[in-house]
Amino acid sequence: MSKSKHIAAIESDRGGFAPRGFSVETDSTRFARLASWAYLFKEIGADNIFRGGSGADISVLVRQGVPGIGLVPESQRYFDYHHSDNDVLAAVNERELNLGAAAMAILCYVLAEEGL
Repeated sequence: MSKSKHIAAIESDRGGFAPRGFSVETDSTRFARLASWAYLFKEIGADNIFRGGSGADISVLVRQGVPGIGLVPESQRYFDYHHSDNDVLAAVNERELNLGAAAMAILCYVLAEEGL
């Protein structure tokens, strides 16, 4: 790893459905700070911030002490699509995907402005 400072590692790999919140792997102080921003995500229904796995793809960084954050979308329909013939871009709900992108943008903006 380079000597650059990672503020956080973020993963979105649980489907393109409507966002419901974020799972977070970090210490108690950073978690409390991140959880205090939940109100920013309330309007789009993504205000559930909880402790949990952030994602396999960023696990190397998390093991090195970088806070890990995983976007958590609705999960009821995940296996209707995941690795099936239905797993095509045309099946993605544009509004739900846009809400997920908005949740990620809000998170990135606040992290850039406030740090963690």
